[in-house]
Amino acid sequence: MKTQVSNTLISQAKISTENASASLYFGASYAALGNVEIIANESNANGSNANGSKAASHLLNHAVNIARASGQPKLIAPLNGDTWHTYRTIIESSDHAKFFLEPDSPLSAKLLLDTNFELIAQYSSSLIDLIASKEAIANAVSKREKAIESSFEIRHLNSNNFNEELKDIFSLSLSAFSNNFLYQAISFENFAELYQPIKAYLEDQLVWLAYSHSQLVGLLFAIPDPLNKGQIILKSVAVHPQFEGLGIASYLLGRAHSEAIKLGFTHSVQALYKDENRSAALTAGLVAKVIRRYGIFALDLTA
Repeated sequence: MKTQVSNTLISQAKISTENASASLYFGASYAALGNVEIIANESNANGSNANGSKAASHLLNHAVNIARASGQPKLIAPLNGDTWHTYRTIIESSDHAKFFLEPDSPLSAKLLLDTNFELIAQYSSSLIDLIASKEAIANAVSKREKAIESSFEIRHLNSNNFNEELKDIFSLSLSAFSNNFLYQAISFENFAELYQPIKAYLEDQLVWLAYSHSQLVGLLFAIPDPLNKGQIILKSVAVHPQFEGLGIASYLLGRAHSEAIKLGFTHSVQALYKDENRSAALTAGLVAKVIRRYGIFALDLTA
């Protein structure tokens, strides 16, 4: 499947079967199925997940029929409308504990493949050992410090001015992610809604910004993981297209990791990066291992 640069959202419908519900989104290029919830019942609570899998299967087939009847050419799942919101399902996992904001859809990879969906994009999350990587982190900072600091204003987030900071982050995100897989635009109001729940967990020293003539051109957004003590999550990495290739992302990552170590953190999760994107190589030289892989799937409804 070719990358869809844009998919204008036309409408959204709530669908349900006996033991499951979801949101079905209709777009100009494809439909998307997300917000899947399996309704717990006595059998699900006391037994295996067989009943939950059966409910998810019935819901998925119901969504396929509706999307096909509506004339949609493709159905993509799991995708809560767009990639700003929750999407992806786990396709491979280690025993490492779930981290904060990690997707875990009831639409399993096996179910999607059994329903003739095809994998269209793969993502990974890696665990970085900050203590074992301490020397490499320091080297990455010192290697780029003179060039980056002399060309850009580098500072960490000021959460006391969060709303204004968020406006800069929003503008950069639109520019940096505009060519991403399945990208579609979002309003600032919706963008701010996504970040408000995260505000309570912020440590300013873990969010690093690079400015050029008062324009935000680089971002490393990391937060402490409230589910795993001693661990931070690298949530977003963004560089304005006009400033790519200068080492901004690597430098900001090094600064964030250096501060994390000072704050007593021992591990970092590079979360949900697309396997072939530049961010996949961002942690080269650090002691890291993949802990989870995820996928998005699509079904051709014209076949």
